[in-house]
Amino acid sequence: MFAHFDPDSIVDPHVQFLLLQLNTVSDELVFVSTSGATLAYLNALNLPVSRIITRENTGFDFYSWKMGLATVSLAEFDELILCNDSVYGPLVPLADVFNEMAERPCAFWGITDNKQLNFHLQSYFLVFRSSVTHSSTFEKFWKQVQPLKNKQDVIVNYEIRLTPWLMAEGFEPQAYFRPTFWDGIKTYRIALGRASAALCAARGNVKAFAQTYRTCRTLNKTHYFWKEMIRRNAPFVKIELLKTNPERRRIAGVLSEIQRSSDYPVRLIRDHQRRINRTSLGSEIF
Repeated sequence: MFAHFDPDSIVDPHVQFLLLQLNTVSDELVFVSTSGATLAYLNALNLPVSRIITRENTGFDFYSWKMGLATVSLAEFDELILCNDSVYGPLVPLADVFNEMAERPCAFWGITDNKQLNFHLQSYFLVFRSSVTHSSTFEKFWKQVQPLKNKQDVIVNYEIRLTPWLMAEGFEPQAYFRPTFWDGIKTYRIALGRASAALCAARGNVKAFAQTYRTCRTLNKTHYFWKEMIRRNAPFVKIELLKTNPERRRIAGVLSEIQRSSDYPVRLIRDHQRRINRTSLGSEIF
């Protein structure tokens, strides 16, 4: 199930590349677009998909996935992939990722996990095995998904809830990217530095120090560990890292790192960023 949106109502070449690679690990690919693109345009692209669904731009990716799920019988499939177009990649063959995850005991998995608000797998790429997809627990989750209008509401109500919802029924999750001891040290240093700055800004308020430290101990790996992820064969880089750099991290050399570590055609990133980027970050990433 692939959730697509583009403000210019097109399917960017980097998305078409991702669809081609998804075809190497899937038997059926359902493409759900809220971009306003016409079916005539989408059909003319000869996208490597089994089915195209267009719908109004509401509910974000979770509602697109719900619409796609309504068109298939999950009982016919061994696994379900949910993904969206918020990433560049894959930087490595997806078959390699799936082969590695096949050796890990879990009922569902993603590329990265996150502890912001609570533990969850980040929803830009999720894979569920049949023990999950054939369960009433999974069915109940999707029945309550509504076309929410606010992205933060979707994150809080669906992305952050899905993992604990399944874990409560005994389904074990796994993340493909596993931080090392040294990644933990890096996280500690970042959290301590930011907490110390908060302590100074609050004129010695220890509560400000503690609150900032707790918040920063739950770093978003796709923002803070992009280099480590690329070097350890994680398949994706988040588009928002390059477009808005929300955590204001040093991102110089992202494309050089991708070129050194993979065969991904970085021209797709350059062309997409030039089209969508309205900030001064362009020179920083190139």
